[in-house]
Amino acid sequence: TLAPLSLPIFEANNHLIYTTTDQYYQSDPSLLGSDLMPYNIIDRGNFRALINSDGMLFWNKSLGIPLFEFPKFSRKNTGFSSTLWLAGINQNNDTCVAATRYNLTGYDFWAGPIGQAYDNAYDIKYNRVWKLDREQINTHISNYQQAGYTMPSVISTWPAQGNIANGEAPYIAPFFDANNNGIYEPQNGDYPIILGQQAAYFIFNDSRLPHTETGGVELGVEVHGMAYVMDSVNTDLKNT
Repeated sequence: TLAPLSLPIFEANNHLIYTTTDQYYQSDPSLLGSDLMPYNIIDRGNFRALINSDGMLFWNKSLGIPLFEFPKFSRKNTGFSSTLWLAGINQNNDTCVAATRYNLTGYDFWAGPIGQAYDNAYDIKYNRVWKLDREQINTHISNYQQAGYTMPSVISTWPAQGNIANGEAPYIAPFFDANNNGIYEPQNGDYPIILGQQAAYFIFNDSRLPHTETGGVELGVEVHGMAYVMDSVNTDLKNT
């Protein structure tokens, strides 16, 4: 949705993005308020930062606009785009490179862990960013045994464990294991472990397909990323 701005527009369920051209873009209304988007927005503290599921930071690929806004709601973006660039030499003396700019010419990174089958079920599970507030975890700890408690989907779908049958890593996202059985069971008191008052968790790899951005040989890298904010009364932390 594209519309003019006459007054300051605040986010509707975290998926409203406005630009310096006094226009705002709203994502698919059916996804508003869900954690099923291939991006999410850190918005505690004094800024807003967009995180993509494939590790690209700040750049909204579908809209072609940046979002690293400071101060919050000022429509001034101090960051444009940031991605991980990796390179090395393998045992065959091949130059291995994985790097992304703006996904305008190709891709070297894809959402999710390294696996064997990258099918629709895999994409539904991993092409997303898990955004979680500390208060949601505290509420879950206090109420998971209470009648009528509805567990947030970000906790129930937390990617704690990979699908071993698909060649995925057995453990992917950190979690507290209440009964120490090695299985993520939020219905039994397990919960995600995050840093800060708000965090966004994302997983990406460089092995899914040939590298069309750089043309480099894959490194076989799987990255587990967590962006977080302290939202402190301390100004430095609030701006970090």
